[in-house]
Amino acid sequence: MTTHVWIAECLFTIILTLSAASTGVARPKGGIWEVRETPMPSQRVNFAASAVNAKIFLIGGTVWDQLPRNGKVLRTVEEYDPATNRWKRRVDMRIGRSDLASSVVNGKIYAIGGSVQVGWRRKHVEQFDPATDTWETKADMLEPRSNFSSNVVDGKIYVLGGSVDGLSETYDPAANNWERIATMPKQRSWFATSVVDEKIYAIGGVKWNPEKYLGTVEVYDPAADTWEKKADMPTARCCLSAITVNGIIYAIGGSNTRALTTVEAYNPASDTWEQMADMPEARGSFSATAINEKIYVFTDTWNFTRTVLIYTPPFRPPQSVDATGKSAITWGRVKAER
Repeated sequence: MTTHVWIAECLFTIILTLSAASTGVARPKGGIWEVRETPMPSQRVNFAASAVNAKIFLIGGTVWDQLPRNGKVLRTVEEYDPATNRWKRRVDMRIGRSDLASSVVNGKIYAIGGSVQVGWRRKHVEQFDPATDTWETKADMLEPRSNFSSNVVDGKIYVLGGSVDGLSETYDPAANNWERIATMPKQRSWFATSVVDEKIYAIGGVKWNPEKYLGTVEVYDPAADTWEKKADMPTARCCLSAITVNGIIYAIGGSNTRALTTVEAYNPASDTWEQMADMPEARGSFSATAINEKIYVFTDTWNFTRTVLIYTPPFRPPQSVDATGKSAITWGRVKAER
């Protein structure tokens, strides 16, 4: 670092500190949260969220009546534009599902699995093309499942665990076929996953009979078809979201008998966790995704709040997790991809 750059950074820090002191407001620690008053058009929970071309698509889910709570599974698809803060209705899925997962390959969204009523899980897969606003049915999964997670690595979709005792599989969109992969070591549901350096990190969840909330972290390497244990998340919880921004995984919200505001950041390079700024509202069983280094958090099961929470993580240049035989790699701005 040159002397001029160092002096500039010092002056910048001093100015920010004096500004905070003069206003009586401390600089936010661990990122900044914003509450955006932009209610979802439909009141629903347990839907999937994916981003394409800087738009966020919320798919399926359940709407609950007042007591007694009778759920109605939905085919609903709504598009949210963060730039304009507006919602737009899109064509419905062919089959309504809740507790499903979604992933994006080549600009198309795959709505995978889920349930059509309590205990009735689906193998069903549909592909949505936002450009044409059309749905197409694809090959079924090998196992019906709900309460699971999906991610994309090297153009293939990996679905892990859920209500099938850790059984996992991968989908090749080009060939339209599914194959089994290594079973998750820790059987669990309602966990979260995120990708860093083409490896999938499975985080938290719950194990039933007896009920136990988990802080467990395991990483799956698709190239080797192997799992490896990592450092536990400090706050054991299920029904959370995990989003990667600049090589750091942010484990957001969730529940462990109650909804949480907790946000913790995991650094795969050092296998360490760090406390971040709490959400302004507790949320569990919600959906989240990222666009341009901002994380968007949508409604949850606990209180049906339909406002959008937006999280801007603290800037940190990402580094390659695997430093063997290469120097650290730094990017200026990286668009997060789920």
